[in-house]
Amino acid sequence: MSSHRPPQSLRTVRSPEVVERLERSRDRIRERRALARQRERTITEAVKRYLTAWQAITACETKRDNQIKALREQITEVESRAAQEIAGYRGDQAEAAAVIRDHGQTDDDVAELLEIGTKQARQLIATARAHRATT
Repeated sequence: MSSHRPPQSLRTVRSPEVVERLERSRDRIRERRALARQRERTITEAVKRYLTAWQAITACETKRDNQIKALREQITEVESRAAQEIAGYRGDQAEAAAVIRDHGQTDDDVAELLEIGTKQARQLIATARAHRATT
């Protein structure tokens, strides 16, 4: 039989120094991968925080806008009611001025009694007469 040796395996016997260097290199690679995974987790958590805050901002803005809309509607209602009430009082003022005029006072006398300008007194009297004509 021939003393034929099998071919040398691809793994050759390495010196202890080479083995240590390879091990240190593998450790550095593992450490870099672990750091990369940690950075990825940190970034993912930061993105989640950002999106959670964005969602909260959107909800807060929506709530604010709805409240402002409701308040504007309330303001409009208050203004409308006040305008109607004021119109009634202005009608009463006009009627009062017309009653004074109807009882023999001049426009100047009405203005003096009510402490308003003559032009204003005439406007009140005209308003009362127009209102009387429509009713």
